[in-house]
Amino acid sequence: MRNVSKTSYLFVLIIILFFLTDHCKKKLEKEETSGDETKKQISTNLSSDMERTWKRFVSAIQSDDVVEIKKLSTNCIYCTTCVTNTAKEKSSFETLEKKNFETAYDKLYSDFSYIPIDRFIREDKPIIFDSTIKSKLSGKIKYDSSWIKAADVHNQACILSKAKFKTAQKYQVYHIRISIPDDWVSLFLTEEITDYVFAFIQTEDGYKYYEFSQIP
Repeated sequence: MRNVSKTSYLFVLIIILFFLTDHCKKKLEKEETSGDETKKQISTNLSSDMERTWKRFVSAIQSDDVVEIKKLSTNCIYCTTCVTNTAKEKSSFETLEKKNFETAYDKLYSDFSYIPIDRFIREDKPIIFDSTIKSKLSGKIKYDSSWIKAADVHNQACILSKAKFKTAQKYQVYHIRISIPDDWVSLFLTEEITDYVFAFIQTEDGYKYYEFSQIP
């Protein structure tokens, strides 16, 4: 009986492993196919200016071309995760949070998150654009586009000059998303996937990178 039980156990285990392997293979094949479709979508629907900007941005990030990154960015980057993405920064924010919770979060979503471009490149770029992100930049992406008033984006001179906020003009914004599985569990649970979002805004000098966010 013991031999039968062991045999049955091994048989069930083999079946489960086969199912999981097949499921992973099909999911990865589906993602590769959807990735090809996304690339076609980018070449046909993404504005030619934005497509050129994205390619230049990817090349600059992958080659660590600081001069080019600055050319393709606004004077500051809106990034809430940058406020607490190191142990020292997190500790400082937690100290402020204990003193005055409301003030801490008001500042988090306003002044604190507008990171001057030089500091962003020096301190935050190496953390955000690690080897995993760099390897994904030229691969599968998703994007959405919208037209919004400048004042509805970020009323900050470091993103758009104050003169522009006095007008009723609308500016096109692109959000480019790259999905990164958190771990092997993500092969089965889509909620375990993190989207890294890079936002670009239309300016007189072309599209500029101005915001980074993560979902969730």
